[in-house]
Amino acid sequence: MRSKLIGTLVAIVLTPGGLLALPPGPTPTPGTLRPLPSLGGPKTKLFSDAAIARLKAAGLDPGDPQLTQKLKTRLLQSPGRGGKKAGISKQPAGRPAGGRGYTLPSGLAKGRTSPAGGPPSLTIDQFSLDAWYMAGLLKVRSAKYLNPSDISYRLQEPTCGVDVTGTLEGKGSFVCCGVDADGTEWMNVEDYIPNSLVFGGKPRSVTMTLTANGLPAATKVFPSVWGRGQYVTITMTIDAQPPHLPANDFGIGAANAKFGGSGPRASTGEPWAPTSGEDTIGLGVNLGAGYQVTETKITSVVSQLDPPGANVPENAYRYARIKTKPDGGRLQTVVEWMYGPAESLTYTIEWKLSGPMGQRPLSTMPSAGPCDVN
Repeated sequence: MRSKLIGTLVAIVLTPGGLLALPPGPTPTPGTLRPLPSLGGPKTKLFSDAAIARLKAAGLDPGDPQLTQKLKTRLLQSPGRGGKKAGISKQPAGRPAGGRGYTLPSGLAKGRTSPAGGPPSLTIDQFSLDAWYMAGLLKVRSAKYLNPSDISYRLQEPTCGVDVTGTLEGKGSFVCCGVDADGTEWMNVEDYIPNSLVFGGKPRSVTMTLTANGLPAATKVFPSVWGRGQYVTITMTIDAQPPHLPANDFGIGAANAKFGGSGPRASTGEPWAPTSGEDTIGLGVNLGAGYQVTETKITSVVSQLDPPGANVPENAYRYARIKTKPDGGRLQTVVEWMYGPAESLTYTIEWKLSGPMGQRPLSTMPSAGPCDVN
């Protein structure tokens, strides 16, 4: 009886419904064990469906045992890593439209019928001056009738070395000239200054001298004239590879930046997880006198999985965003960023500034000349 029971021994398994008898069978051996199948290989399970599609679109196999090395190689060759890393460009501010001519006194005659009474003279009745334009009312006593173009001007400012000359004009949307009852000629004059006044970061005192043949010179001092302005664009590419900060011509160095994380900004191996952080750029960098930041933005973001030419600042796989804009006369900017599994992060930040010509836009830059007030 005992041998019969042993020969017919069956396995007893406890199940939720009770006991289940399994028929006898051969004992498994290591040679017959097999892993459960998985699409794309074992590593595929480490990525989301979106990441798998992204890798495959980049020509990479999520299950490739050499994936880590291929991603590291791709990082070195990723689009956007070449070319200029930092730059600054300047554009003069445009000339304002139209003129601001004065109004001639009423009752003036169109032309002179007799010589002016009294000694020859050239008198400035009213006059205005800015970096682009001058306009005014003049009174002329002369043996002959003069045109505005017969009068020359000279503008001088010694600190900045400004010395501009030209001739006045009577054209514009206003009546030029007329003669009063005693023969004095009134001129409504203007001119767009051909060599714009460049005064740096503060207004300057400008001396104007008017001259005409046979007449004594007339002089007027304008005590507070702002010079011509300009627009400045500064760009920096923060690379995925350290050191992240590029060499540049505007003096922003390692002491002026604080970068989140450590090492390359690239996911090239386990753990395949998103990485995020913040960068502070422009620490301790003050704006030049008279300058303000008008716009701050991320213009480009590039990952090692991006196809050539793809550099949108933000998508589901990687991004860089402006978190804190410059304020209080400083360039300091905070950028928040993220890159996902198998991605990397290289971004370009751009600042647009406006301010006076002859003045450095940033305190870290070299002096812009004798008018620079920093």
